[in-house]
Amino acid sequence: MNHPNSIKTPRTPVFHIPHAGDGMPQELMESVCISPEEFQAYHVKMKDSGAEFLINRKTCPAQFLIGFGISRLLCDVERFIGPEEVMERYGMGFCYEKVYDGKQIKNITSEFREKTLKYYTAHHEKLDRAVSGLSRVILFDLHSFSEELVMPDRRDSRPMPDICIGADSTYTPPALADAASELFKKAGFSVAVNYPYAGSMVPNIVMKGGTDCDLITMMIEMNRTAVFDENRMLITGRIDLIRNIMDRLTDISQYM
Repeated sequence: MNHPNSIKTPRTPVFHIPHAGDGMPQELMESVCISPEEFQAYHVKMKDSGAEFLINRKTCPAQFLIGFGISRLLCDVERFIGPEEVMERYGMGFCYEKVYDGKQIKNITSEFREKTLKYYTAHHEKLDRAVSGLSRVILFDLHSFSEELVMPDRRDSRPMPDICIGADSTYTPPALADAASELFKKAGFSVAVNYPYAGSMVPNIVMKGGTDCDLITMMIEMNRTAVFDENRMLITGRIDLIRNIMDRLTDISQYM
């Protein structure tokens, strides 16, 4: 951790929203083996609704908002490629074949995997470019989750929190996760760190040492019951609270 007096440049906030896209390219939709209506229903249920509203688009430069415009059911850019991805056991790797309830939604061939990989690679290259020109970054990895979709191996006896804070063992300072927990609790949210989801996005170029960017990262997963009412309408006051906390965390990160 740097001493406050040694900081020469501020951390730039970069916002990553990987699972809120609605795009459905025809070349990927050709793999779908259920009706368009059923596919759309699964998409709506599994997209990270509300995450996109945490960004103040009037003040956030476009180059620091890294969203993915395609449905996660067609390409999930936060999955690992290969057998190390634990969700492959459910048929829910970067190129989904099944969804949370075990339903098969696509017939995947090597050709479709290659087509999907092009979108996956382009997204990660965009994220790499966004941070490689910056000296100091705090990356917010933004998600929402539905309690009913949490897979059994991600559950224990604890109740689901309003806010899940994802911390990476290398790139999330413990003091930042502690500060986030405290701020969310003071705002009236229940909080858990790395439960039910863990970790936070780290750009490939940072992990591979291809940039001098000093990057720290934190995932914020909002439980949809905490930010949507019974009519599935967004509770703007709660979203505003979370956005304000992110501003506070950006300020706090300057000393880390």
